[in-house]
Amino acid sequence: PGFVVIFDDKTLIIPDRVGNNRLDTTRNILKNPAIGLLFIIPGVNEVMRIGGQGEITDDASLLEPMSVNDKAPKTGIIVHIEQVFYSCARSLIRSKAWDPASHVDRRAVPSPVQVIALRENQDPDAPNERYEDHMRHLYDNA
Repeated sequence: PGFVVIFDDKTLIIPDRVGNNRLDTTRNILKNPAIGLLFIIPGVNEVMRIGGQGEITDDASLLEPMSVNDKAPKTGIIVHIEQVFYSCARSLIRSKAWDPASHVDRRAVPSPVQVIALRENQDPDAPNERYEDHMRHLYDNA
């Protein structure tokens, strides 16, 4: 919660936290700065949609205040907002997404690593343990 920083009435900044070390979003912004965001908040049925232009920053004065565990993000995405609107809540209400009784057991859904292992005819459990450890480490050291 609160990872997106409201810079001013027309600008957001999204810190780039330690993650999967892929640069897909950065590459996409460099090719085409048009950006769209969906804000889905647990317990809130409406979805806020923001459209605008993205810009990559490494300005330490902007990023330092976003430090977590004394680690400032190396880069961030500045979003210059052009439009904000809400999507109808019907889908989330019908899905019962926030109703714990409708939630599936996470272990019943394969992890991304398991899906890749199965696709490559490998043992899906071997890499999954490393994946789960890696994810815990990332989130513990964000």
